[in-house]
Amino acid sequence: MLTSGAARVNADLAGESVYGLGNRSVGCRVMTPNGERWLRVITEPAQWAGDRPGLATPTWSELHGSLDALATHSTDRVCLDEQLVSRRLLAAFGVEVNPGSLTWSTAHGDLHWANLTAPRCWLLDWESWGSVPSGYDAALLLCASLLR
Repeated sequence: MLTSGAARVNADLAGESVYGLGNRSVGCRVMTPNGERWLRVITEPAQWAGDRPGLATPTWSELHGSLDALATHSTDRVCLDEQLVSRRLLAAFGVEVNPGSLTWSTAHGDLHWANLTAPRCWLLDWESWGSVPSGYDAALLLCASLLR
């Protein structure tokens, strides 16, 4: 899974594999055209993939616009706090990250196919929304997309 994940994001494996809690995830350092990064591949329950609505171009545009608007919304709500991000990365991958160096934004926090509608794009299940490292929603949806 890690090798195919790296290929999907145009990266080369550059470190030892580290398995996450419950062996549901594996990660390692990778080299990308933009420098060294951390790649994490996770498995999730297949039912989270849902029936993947056949999203047309305007719907993808709606989703992109909604997530962009949400990212700029100021809130005190927290989906993942800095300490949780630090603890999870350290526990799962042995990587120490200064969360203050990350870009944080507001996100849905639980974006997978069962939380999207089509043909009109609506985001469902808002109990987790709040501040997260930028890109979190896109990463969750990508993980759900790779399930099938």
